[in-house]
Amino acid sequence: MLGRFSKELIAQLEHDGRVRSLVAEGGRIVAATATVDEALERAFAAVDGYHAARPLELGMPRELLRQSLDLHRSAFDALVASEPNLEALDTVVRRAGFVIRLGSDQQAIVNRFLGELRQSGFQPPTTDEAGVSSVLVQAMVAMGTVVAVADGIVFLPGQIVEAEAHLRAALASGHSISLADYRDLLGTTRKYAQALLEYFDRQRVTRRIGDRRVAIGPAMEQEGEPSQ
Repeated sequence: MLGRFSKELIAQLEHDGRVRSLVAEGGRIVAATATVDEALERAFAAVDGYHAARPLELGMPRELLRQSLDLHRSAFDALVASEPNLEALDTVVRRAGFVIRLGSDQQAIVNRFLGELRQSGFQPPTTDEAGVSSVLVQAMVAMGTVVAVADGIVFLPGQIVEAEAHLRAALASGHSISLADYRDLLGTTRKYAQALLEYFDRQRVTRRIGDRRVAIGPAMEQEGEPSQ
């Protein structure tokens, strides 16, 4: 809110470099330049410290950073959005250009695990069975190397695409599919078929009705059965 200050005065103060106007939801936030600069310096320090302490995470949780800066959510969002040296993702904030870098030992573990995933098809070893730590799994997910479908169960992105293609083809021909049918279609076990179906439920590819899955799409919604 601009309060009692006229637009002309604010424009003059911006021109003089004494205030900055940040785009916020529902309007603008005008703050002293020194205040914005100080908040950004604290944000940089917090994010850099988080990267240094947790190099395998994609960034600092947004809410944690906001609380550390003691800013209202709208002011925080406007501040982060205004700064090109920060990148705001869905749930985290990171330094622009930050990428997760694995150490040589970690990369060796990842390479071995990826090889096992390629060989095992739709019956992959769990992360515990493969000896991959939860922190390293989270890093692999963040880098897009694997897709987590359930606790301890991950697949290669290409395997997820293949599993979804099989599912959509089955639904197109039969309109619904059971867990047992999908298990047999993939040539896997109940554990992995169930994990994949629940993942596709969350991705709004399918929904469960009784013991079967049906596709989520405009046709279903037009029939008066809202997807959920």
